Amino acid sequence: MPVMSGEALLRAMQARGLTMPVVMLSGHPLEGELAELKAQGLAGWLLKPPDLDDLARLLAQTIADC
Repeated sequence: MPVMSGEALLRAMQARGLTMPVVMLSGHPLEGELAELKAQGLAGWLLKPPDLDDLARLLAQTIADC
């Protein structure tokens, strides 16, 4: 996103009291940051471009966990 990162968006949503699950797609590996992001409420993450089967599984799991 040109104006804010996915992490900043996650924080802004939480600051507004929004509790919907967030799945990030990033062109940059987040392995070092992933544990912290999940602790902040991130539902899942995939590297861009995602494999469609992986994306479908992640979305299905995220919806099932709601």
